[in-house]
Amino acid sequence: MFSRTLILVLLLALFLHVMLGWVGVLIAAVVGGYLLGAGGWLVSSLGVFCAWGGLILWNYVVAPREVQAMEQVVGSLLGNLPEFGVVSLSLAIGFMLGALGGLIGTQVRLIVGQLQQR
Repeated sequence: MFSRTLILVLLLALFLHVMLGWVGVLIAAVVGGYLLGAGGWLVSSLGVFCAWGGLILWNYVVAPREVQAMEQVVGSLLGNLPEFGVVSLSLAIGFMLGALGGLIGTQVRLIVGQLQQR
């Protein structure tokens, strides 16, 4: 169940990120947490992490000079952070967004389960 949920979160995060922007990954993470229950934070965080890593890699393949220029600007805004630091920070933020969304989904699943027992 873990691997199927991971693939679902990854694909849903990619789709929603492209369609809605970065906030769309929260929806994918909540879905992953809801579907898996306990441990949903891990599957959601890994799914969003891999989705964002894939998008970063895709951007490097499609427009490497533009991505490097953007990372230099963002790095200079963040106190002369090197390019790999900008990528690492982006992936860490994605991991945390996925984990928080997964925790929310897990809690929603617990609440729904308790309400159904009443």
